[in-house]
Amino acid sequence: MSWNSKWVRKVICLCLALSVSAICFIPLRSDATTYSDLQKKSQQLKQQKEQAQQQLSQVKSQSQDVFQTLVDLQNQIEKIEEQSSSLVERRDLLEDQIASLDNQIKTLEQTITEERSNMESTLVTMYKWEKVAPSALVLVVTSSVNPELATYALQKVLSGQNDKLESYEDNVKQLQAKREELANAKDEVAQTIASLNTQLASLQSKYDERESLYAELKKEQSKYSSQLAMITQQQAEVSAEIERMLASTKVTSTSKSTGFLKPMSGVITSPFGWRINPLTGSGKDFHTGIDVANQYGTPIKASRTGKVIWAGWKTGYGLCVIIDHQDGYGTVYAHMSRIAVKSGQTISAGSVVGYEGSTGWATGPHLHFEIRIQGEPTNPAKFVQF
Repeated sequence: MSWNSKWVRKVICLCLALSVSAICFIPLRSDATTYSDLQKKSQQLKQQKEQAQQQLSQVKSQSQDVFQTLVDLQNQIEKIEEQSSSLVERRDLLEDQIASLDNQIKTLEQTITEERSNMESTLVTMYKWEKVAPSALVLVVTSSVNPELATYALQKVLSGQNDKLESYEDNVKQLQAKREELANAKDEVAQTIASLNTQLASLQSKYDERESLYAELKKEQSKYSSQLAMITQQQAEVSAEIERMLASTKVTSTSKSTGFLKPMSGVITSPFGWRINPLTGSGKDFHTGIDVANQYGTPIKASRTGKVIWAGWKTGYGLCVIIDHQDGYGTVYAHMSRIAVKSGQTISAGSVVGYEGSTGWATGPHLHFEIRIQGEPTNPAKFVQF
C-alpha cells in the first residue's frame, strides 16, 4: 500500500476522502474540534462548493444564452426600425406628391370654371346680337368682313375655347388618376408601417422580458459567487485550524518511540516494503505495514494509548481503526470483521479495538498493521516483535 509523503499538504488541501493511499493522522486536542468534526465539516464544505460551482456554471450559461438572445432581438429591432423609418420617409414623400397634385387639380378646376364662364358669356353675346341685328354682329367682330365671315370667326373662337376646356378636363382626369394611384401607394405604405410597428412592439416586449431575466440571472450569479467566496473562506478557516492542531503536536525526538504492544499474535504473511501485488499476482506495490494472520475473529488490541480518529470503512482497508498517539505517532488496524471502538474515543494500550477479518482488499483473514510517524509509514518491526 502506497503513502503520500506530503501527508500534511493532503490534509490542508482537504483531501479527506480517506483512500488507501491517503490516511492522515491529525493530532487531537481536548479543547479543539475533533478530527471527525473537521472531516465532516470539510466534506460538507466540499459538497456545498461543488453545488455552488455547478449552480454558478448553470446561471452563467443561462446568462450567456439570454444575453445572446438580447443581442439578436436588438438587431431585429434595429432592422425593423430602419425599415419603418425608410417607409415613413416614403409615406411623407407620397403625401407631398399628393398635395402637389391636389394643388394642380384645384388650379385646373378653377381654370375650367373660368373657361366655362367665358364660353357661356360668348354664347350669350352671340345669341343677343343674332336676335337684335345680325348685321350688328359684323360690327362687333370687324367692319371689314361680311356677316358670314364674322359668324364663322366667332364659331372658331367658341370651338377653340371648347377644345381648351376639353384639354383641361382631360388633364384633370389624368391628375386625379395619378392622385388615386399615389393614395393607394400611400395606404399600402401605411399598412406596412402599422405591421412593422406591431412587430416592433412584440420584439420590444420580448426584449424587456429578457432584459429583466438577464438582470435576475446576474443577481443569481453574484449570489453564487458570494457563496463560493464564503465557502472558500470557511475552507481556509478549517485548514488553518488543522494547521494549528498540527503545529501543536510535533515529534520531539528522532529516536525510536518505545512502548508499542503487539496488537495480535499470529504469523507474518507479508512484511513491510516492496512486494508482488497479492491481488493481481503481478506487478510491485509498496506495502505500508505488515500482515499478521490468525484465526478469523481474533481480537485486535491497541498497540499504544491514544485517541481513535477513524473507526469505519476505508477503501482498500475495509473496516479500519486509526489511533493518534498525540506525539506524532499513529497506528492503523485494517481488514477487521468488526470494529469495537468509536471515533473520538480514548483508548488504552491493550484495549480491544476490533476483530480479525478480511474486509477491503484482502485475500484472506489477517490484520494489516501500520505504524506511522507524522503520517509517514515506517516498518512496524522496528517497534514490535512478532
